[in-house]
Amino acid sequence: MPRKITTAARRARSVQEQSGGKYTPLLRAGGHGPSGLGPTAASPTEHGGFPLRALIAECATLPPSLPDWGWHPDAIEQCAPKTFESQLLGTHIPFGTVMALAGELAQRGHADPVTVESVSPLEDAVVRCAHRRFQLHLSQDGLYELCRTPACTGYPVHATIHHCADHLADCSTSQLKAMATDWGYARKQEMEHDPARIGGSTDADHLVRAAAANGAYAAVATALLHAAFEDPGIIDDVPWNNPTGAVDMLHGMEHERIRLARIAITEVRRLRAAAGLCTACGKPLPSYGPLLEIPIGCCSTACTPSRPTAQPPYDPWAAGRSH
Repeated sequence: MPRKITTAARRARSVQEQSGGKYTPLLRAGGHGPSGLGPTAASPTEHGGFPLRALIAECATLPPSLPDWGWHPDAIEQCAPKTFESQLLGTHIPFGTVMALAGELAQRGHADPVTVESVSPLEDAVVRCAHRRFQLHLSQDGLYELCRTPACTGYPVHATIHHCADHLADCSTSQLKAMATDWGYARKQEMEHDPARIGGSTDADHLVRAAAANGAYAAVATALLHAAFEDPGIIDDVPWNNPTGAVDMLHGMEHERIRLARIAITEVRRLRAAAGLCTACGKPLPSYGPLLEIPIGCCSTACTPSRPTAQPPYDPWAAGRSH
């Protein structure tokens, strides 16, 4: 005779599948999570928020809903997305928006916590997961990725540049170098390795302005130019399609280097004029000299805060080369 499955057991199994909890304790709690959450909600993780798989489970199991859009019936029929009422977000959300979020975070795994920053019912919601922030569309299928700075409503400069132009200067030198390298490779592919087309991008302008504000222009510009064009140290070893390929690439890279240097110097002078005085000695900040090698708030290298010497990366072959 088939075993009768109680309502509590069904609730417990549903919460277990969505939250990853253990079945027996959930059953003892009457099929609810530790906070009395219902079967389609998930208890917060230790990092806050809820696991991505819980939102995906809601999308897969909850029935379609019809919110009061306040639109004309014809507009609702033609434009309104298919939605469900999410207990995790506390509002209606399109099925397509959840699937778009799952696609963006597919490589992270379904257990990563999702934190809700804000919700405007039937308009949009902002969520954070794995250092990435997304604006979820609630009135249509889809989403936008936002600047990774908390509470910022701006959009990233580029898919490989994770902050908006206003917050790029808040990044560290290592972050700027990494983004410059990724952007350079992407730019080279987009422009089909044509040195005449690689330069002149406003994306590069944003990167060098942020680098100049941090006194890191040389490191970031070098990373960008070598990725977008070619490393001069190996340029003669690259198999070019035409006999002047190496010369054309070097010419394009030098032209772009000069252009970026001018943009960086202009930015440094603007920031120094706004700052006025050196933060270390109180003297007026100069608008001449080696401006790109000195942090904005310092008048000279003598006033530059000392930085710990970075340890070189471990090279397992160094011992072998020393013999």
